[in-house]
Amino acid sequence: MIRKRLTWLAQRLRDDAVPPPWLLQSLVTCWMNQWSVDSNFLAGMLRWYGKTSGPVLECGSGLTTLVLATAAWTKARPVISLEDDAMWKARIQAALPRQARSWLDCMVVRLVDHGDFDWYDVEAVNLPNRIGLVVCDGPKGTTRGGRYGLAPLMKDRLAPGCIVLLDDTSREAERAIIEQWCAELPARVVEVSERYSAIEVGVTSPDAIK
Repeated sequence: MIRKRLTWLAQRLRDDAVPPPWLLQSLVTCWMNQWSVDSNFLAGMLRWYGKTSGPVLECGSGLTTLVLATAAWTKARPVISLEDDAMWKARIQAALPRQARSWLDCMVVRLVDHGDFDWYDVEAVNLPNRIGLVVCDGPKGTTRGGRYGLAPLMKDRLAPGCIVLLDDTSREAERAIIEQWCAELPARVVEVSERYSAIEVGVTSPDAIK
């Protein structure tokens, strides 16, 4: 069922049309995961996808992986997804339309100790440079340091102007991470929604989530 809807999504994106809300909501419903992102996140992610270029990095796989890979299928843009649970990789591969599979590299990467925080063992995998879009919905919020590790470990691979979407910024811990990233990358906040926030890398600004 979800493959059919992803194919419909590909047709819309191929024509540069904005996916209708009902289609994005149907993807959420078909995915049947209570922890999944909502249709508003998918709409925002696709909007930023259309405004950026270069490789896409995703931290934590799920419905967003399927949507990003489907978009990549229509625009010939590689997507790399870091996932620490092999079960999720298998579920993604089973749901993805065949035509989109060559544009997605879903890597099972363990979480390791990086000193003050735990994050993916990025030294063990081959990742691209000049990444233009990051969708960060992992690792789990209960991980030591949460999702903070993206900035110190990946900052040299993010292109100037790279957009980073961080999910769950309704939570205090994620809002604190956004502030750290803005100071350390540097970056500025360019969008704040009820669920997620977006920052632009390489630009300083006093903007911050309130």
